[in-house]
Amino acid sequence: GFLTAGLAHEIRNPLGAIRGGAELLGTPQVEPARVSRVAELLIRESDRLDGVLTRFLRFARREAGPMEAANLSDLVDEVVALVEAEAGQRGVEVSHVRCSATPTVLLDTGALRQVILNLVVNAMQVQPEGGRIRLLSGLDEGGGARPLFARVEDAGPGVPADQRAAIFHPYFSTRPDGTGLGLAISQRAVSEHGGVLRVGDGALGGAAFELRLPMNRETEEADDA
Repeated sequence: GFLTAGLAHEIRNPLGAIRGGAELLGTPQVEPARVSRVAELLIRESDRLDGVLTRFLRFARREAGPMEAANLSDLVDEVVALVEAEAGQRGVEVSHVRCSATPTVLLDTGALRQVILNLVVNAMQVQPEGGRIRLLSGLDEGGGARPLFARVEDAGPGVPADQRAAIFHPYFSTRPDGTGLGLAISQRAVSEHGGVLRVGDGALGGAAFELRLPMNRETEEADDA
């Protein structure tokens, strides 16, 4: 239901602009300069509509990538390196704390790298001028079935308690320019690993997004062999 309603909303906006432009072009004696501007609008909105459908299809058809032996903390380090330049330009301090050693397990590294990157980019966007982002990773010995964790904390405004479930729904976004698919895709990628992605209050005063993953028995047995 959320997916259908969100997709309808995303499609209606460009369709309205396209209809308005078409009606204007049908008006007698339209100035040539205005025709050119309307044509540009029609092309732009058509491209926007195509982008909406492309993102929807990617969400609906997501195919799991190859599983490979990897270390979750190493993936976090890779993401920190990826955002270093942009964070510097924004004046955002980014750090990674390895709370403990993490084992090598089978992971869809492409999907999880994108999940962590998405969380960090979101954290930068909610702090438009400066700020801090702290990533933590490790193995929680008392973490039950999902002891592996990676957490992204920021110093932004946080996520209100009444929105914490909704932000993972497709097409729900608190930003005017947000697609509302990033967290939904991230949650599904984590779920496909048998993990969970959740949000709460962070130690820096803003939000804390934490993903938790189970240990992978096959990898452990392969390492022992």
